[in-house]
Amino acid sequence: MKKGKLKKIKVIFLSILLILLILILVFLFIKLKNFFLESPLFRIKRIKTNLSEDISLSFLGKNIFSVDIKAVSSQLTQSYPQYKEVVVKRVFPDTLSIEFIKRLPLFQIKVKDRFWIVDEELIVISGPQEEEFAHIPLVNSSLNRNLEIYLGKEIFFPYAKEIVSLIKELKTKNFFKDFEIPSIFSYTLNDIHFNLNKIDIRIGPPPYKRKLKILKEMILPRFYEELERIAYIDLRFKDPVIGYRR
Repeated sequence: MKKGKLKKIKVIFLSILLILLILILVFLFIKLKNFFLESPLFRIKRIKTNLSEDISLSFLGKNIFSVDIKAVSSQLTQSYPQYKEVVVKRVFPDTLSIEFIKRLPLFQIKVKDRFWIVDEELIVISGPQEEEFAHIPLVNSSLNRNLEIYLGKEIFFPYAKEIVSLIKELKTKNFFKDFEIPSIFSYTLNDIHFNLNKIDIRIGPPPYKRKLKILKEMILPRFYEELERIAYIDLRFKDPVIGYRR
């Protein structure tokens, strides 16, 4: 009986001890939480950003833990759609870091006598301006004049995705580094073509990888001495067709 009573007392004692320990931990957690949320040490005093303009968000003075990082990132991405992503980070104890990741220009388009720059997701990232942007290919479409276009918004015109695919493949194969390609035309799918050193390259619908490989690795090296005499190279057929100037 004595052993049974001792065992029972021991269990009760350990239970009380465990409850006290839990209460102490809860108390410490609450105190620690209040310290982090209320201490002046963690109030935001600085906002570091790579954006040149002021960000119209009242973070200063707020507790750094109370700021919803994902919500802020989403809000800024919507407010600045010309940027691909906005990365928000806490830099302890009192700084909020906001990095705007730029969208990269892929091509430019002329609408109502103004030039705009577009990225690979067809988001308008710059413009308008009266003069053509330097070193960025100009895309000509049959609907350019009537196109609705706004900074930070996606644009829609015929065969836009095919044009994006073509330009990305041209970049992959270093065409823009090795040749002058000022314009790309997309009036119909079968009529997609571009200028290369004043030669009309008729490439038509995708896929473009094989066509451009044939152009760069076989046709251009073989006819290098005659390039000034060539008017067009047609890659839309199984066997490329070369036309000479008259």
